[in-house]
Amino acid sequence: MTKSIWISLLIRLMFGLIFIVYGLEKILAYESSVSNMAATFSDTWLPLFLVYGFMYILPFIEISLGIAYLIGFKYRVTLLVTGILLTLLTFGLAVRGEFEPVSRNLVYFFILLIGLWHSDETRFCVSASSIKD
Repeated sequence: MTKSIWISLLIRLMFGLIFIVYGLEKILAYESSVSNMAATFSDTWLPLFLVYGFMYILPFIEISLGIAYLIGFKYRVTLLVTGILLTLLTFGLAVRGEFEPVSRNLVYFFILLIGLWHSDETRFCVSASSIKD
């Protein structure tokens, strides 16, 4: 196995487990989790209806991404969707003025870029072309 395969596998495992744990944590206390997270934006200029909408769907996106990583479904697409999600989450943190977590998200983002650099969609991943109807 090549170095790129090992890098991709480790990134898939890391992101997969992280997203599943974060998503499940939010779902287990769904309403209070949404309310608590959205309340942190009450003093910002972001419209609360957008914040609540995002917070309601976030756990399901996280769990879906986590599963996609663990089974290797459309790895490059999953990385790109994760990049978009990290961008939105980092934007929210910046709006709240929480710059330490912003820097932590940038580390995740660089790991994501390494994953994109070393990814090969055709190796050890499930894609639509490999699934027979």
